[in-house]
Amino acid sequence: MKKQKRSRQPDQGPRRRTVTVEPGVGASERYTPPKRFTYIFRPGWHKAVGAVLLIGGVSLFISCEADIGNIHAFGGHIWFLVGLLVAASSAWWFGALDQPA
Repeated sequence: MKKQKRSRQPDQGPRRRTVTVEPGVGASERYTPPKRFTYIFRPGWHKAVGAVLLIGGVSLFISCEADIGNIHAFGGHIWFLVGLLVAASSAWWFGALDQPA
């Protein structure tokens, strides 16, 4: 038993896709421009984590500056830097370091 080959019907012709091209882009039939988003999306939990880190870092820095809780006895002035680094790390969670769209 032989397999039957499917042949293209002569009235169909070649199938081509239409490509929507942005104005000003050198377009060809094979080029598809990348999708560009007009805004940067950050979910709500990213903003919550950023807020917790910002508040934690600033409160650690202020408690070290005001000598609240005798924090200097456990590492000295390194807590100034730790507080600043924790507060600065919240910038990533807020999306401040993202590339503009």
